Amino acid sequence: MANRRYAFYAIVLACIFVISRLAIALLWNPTKTTTKNTSYRRKDLSRRRGEPSSSVSYSYKNTENALALDHYYHFNEVFRNPQPQEQFTVSPFDAFHGLSSLCTAISDHDANIVRTCCGSYNNNSKSHQSVAKSCCKTVLFVGMCGFWNNGIRKFPFKFICPVKGCKKSVKTKCGCTVVVDHVDTPESIRNGDLVIFSHIPNYMSNSLWRDLLTHKHSGQRWVFSTIESPIYVRGLLPPWRLRNDTYEFADTFYSDADVSSPYGYYEPFRVGSSRASWNFSEHNRVKNKLISWTASHCETLQWDRINFVRDLEKILQVDTYGKCGNKPVCRDLWNENCSIEFDNLMKTYKFALSLENSCCREYITEKFWKLLEMGTVPVVIGPPVQDVEHVAPPGSFIHADQFESMKDLADYLIYLDKNTTAYMEYFSWKRKGRVFVDSAPEHYKRAVSDGTLCTLVNLLLQDIEERNSSKGEPYSTRKVFDAYSSSWQGRCETCGRRDWLKRYEFPPEHKRKSKSLWV
Repeated sequence: MANRRYAFYAIVLACIFVISRLAIALLWNPTKTTTKNTSYRRKDLSRRRGEPSSSVSYSYKNTENALALDHYYHFNEVFRNPQPQEQFTVSPFDAFHGLSSLCTAISDHDANIVRTCCGSYNNNSKSHQSVAKSCCKTVLFVGMCGFWNNGIRKFPFKFICPVKGCKKSVKTKCGCTVVVDHVDTPESIRNGDLVIFSHIPNYMSNSLWRDLLTHKHSGQRWVFSTIESPIYVRGLLPPWRLRNDTYEFADTFYSDADVSSPYGYYEPFRVGSSRASWNFSEHNRVKNKLISWTASHCETLQWDRINFVRDLEKILQVDTYGKCGNKPVCRDLWNENCSIEFDNLMKTYKFALSLENSCCREYITEKFWKLLEMGTVPVVIGPPVQDVEHVAPPGSFIHADQFESMKDLADYLIYLDKNTTAYMEYFSWKRKGRVFVDSAPEHYKRAVSDGTLCTLVNLLLQDIEERNSSKGEPYSTRKVFDAYSSSWQGRCETCGRRDWLKRYEFPPEHKRKSKSLWV
């Protein structure tokens, strides 16, 4: 009798267990997401990487944390995936809550300017000629935080932009009115033809990106605009899942960008053109110091250039200036008198370290070009040697990756210091061409310059023409700039082929002291 009772209890318990499991399976759906519970499945990431899928699920309680995880997964995927060119690996120190609002606009939104295009003939036209008869386009900036908000150009403003392909006649005004303003709410972009994202310091939240996309109309085009390397523009990155819904155009330093904004360039003299004389002896007469380094960004993301300079100081006398140095220097380089004072100081050095904060293809900043203009030989770490050779004057610079060790580099600089003939060979290009370089204010203002904005407006007009000629093809055919693509982020690599240079690169587990990118 007792055995039958125990068997009955066992059957009842088994039934209860089975029923409870079925109830849990029916009531709980692990893939269900709400605004307060966003679930990311590792198997999705594994599928993109080509790894075996896993059922491990990572849940975060709100969309901001979900955004952080989205970016964290992306950087693991893009930068930690081994590549033949040894791509840079970034530490996930910056997986933090996204910004929930846009930077406050200082613009007074002068209605007389802002509403210029309201009521104008602003529909999609079939040719540049017809657009030019009454063309008015509104360009809106999102971002421009802090100093950039009012230190570059006063918003709003308007100007007339020449239109490509427009044949000017007595009856036709060959140009397009461009109205430019800065906005600070998502709904403010709805009347824009071009929306330019620039100078956003940190990630924006999922909800903020979605709010912005809600107000993006089918004829509107978004622009990814920066002069910084891919490593330092986190604020322009949309969530991974929205990467194909955001940008159409890019304005960067890369030569293949829709709008290419390099920091400087070299141009050989044309045959028969006038050229300034270059006095070698006068140039060398003022060179009474060996080598300098100037920097204001000390805690970099990719490599330890502070430690590099300290190690070099053990071999050579290196004079260091700026926030990262120990010698005083006029700080306000946006002031013309201060800039002249600084340039005259740098001209007294034979060499100067041109150490970029990132080692990315084509990332050659104004520090390199300014040194060439002043007649000082740059010692470079940053882009590969071949990238610098491709754009720089021939025989004008020294690249650290050309030497087997730091001592070999130092010995070569000492040799050139003592051998005037060999040193002056680095300036033979001065008789063959010249370099062009923007001042710091000019380059930072380039994003809001008439020239850059006209180029973008003409791209927009060309896009309108192509859309009208496509006869209703799907919207998916539109041009897309993917901020996560190999053509943007995949161009950051190791800082050198030599082992002694690689030792200055931070390991993946490196922890920074500050969450600010620009310490």
